[in-house]
Amino acid sequence: MKYLFLILIAFSASWLANKRTLNVGFITVMEKIRYISLWNHYGKIQPTDTIWGD
Repeated sequence: MKYLFLILIAFSASWLANKRTLNVGFITVMEKIRYISLWNHYGKIQPTDTIWGD
């Protein structure tokens, strides 16, 4: 169980490191789904206008 927690921390750290390029598989898919739904809802938006608030 402790190892699972460490893997989760490592995954979170790598996701934060790759946040700009979004090249972490699952997160990338979720981001694309959210981005597409935002695109459909609001029309054209910039890639930085995500729920993450960058």
